[in-house]
Amino acid sequence: MTNENFSESNDLENDEIVQFVRKLHAIPHLKLPLTISDSNLELLRNEANSIADWNIHRHGGYQEVSEAEMYRYSKGYRMVSIFEYNGRSSETTDNYEIFEAESEVKFPDVRRDPATGFVQFQPTELADRMPATVRIVRSITDRIARTRVVKSDPGHILPWHSHAQGKWSHPFMIEGIVQIPIVTNRDVIHAVRDFRNHCDSVSSKETFQRSSRSELIENPNIFHRSYLPGEVWVFNSWHDHFYGNFGNEVRLGIVLFVRWHANPRFMALVKEALAAYDGPTFAPD
Repeated sequence: MTNENFSESNDLENDEIVQFVRKLHAIPHLKLPLTISDSNLELLRNEANSIADWNIHRHGGYQEVSEAEMYRYSKGYRMVSIFEYNGRSSETTDNYEIFEAESEVKFPDVRRDPATGFVQFQPTELADRMPATVRIVRSITDRIARTRVVKSDPGHILPWHSHAQGKWSHPFMIEGIVQIPIVTNRDVIHAVRDFRNHCDSVSSKETFQRSSRSELIENPNIFHRSYLPGEVWVFNSWHDHFYGNFGNEVRLGIVLFVRWHANPRFMALVKEALAAYDGPTFAPD
């Protein structure tokens, strides 16, 4: 994908944003200065538990693996959309092509702001039934994009992959991926490692590379965290990242895919977190 055919080129051409986001490339996990209160957490849990129809996520980038492996991946990973480009809760695409100048060809339902050209993500039919979830989302970002509630069964993993390579291929972290656990445990692990040391891990033949819980915890080159209920995290999707529910309980969480440009509320949270960060870092790009 090139700058010329990217309709939201401000994100790619704005030097201030590019330099800012490159700072994030060095940080495996960034906790934002925002915590969901216990009372709001209870509301979020009640809304998530009221969802009746969950969508199995069959990831389009994994066509080369066997049907059995795809099922083993998909059966534990379910989601619904609260905001989506076409306003449908059943939409599960992760494709960045939605932001391209010619995206209307592939996504005929896409709507754009007439003044900016930005994709306008619509509340789905679930949004009216999940007011607390919508309120929390709006407290984090001025520009709402894909927003989901996700459900992960015990034993489910999301294998190593990087958004700097393969089907996502971008020169920097094109959007922030925000995780808000609402039901979780300390055996649910998010892990990040330097993709530049593991290029084979994101090849099409090895997309489903797995790691054991002990490897994630014991390998000094893997930075792992267990995000706690009510915390708000941006994890490093540019480097290799991995998710595993190694616990015995279903995990529920909210996931926001957040754009940097024209988003002062989110950028202020990230800048405050960056200024206070004193954790491990990767080598510069």
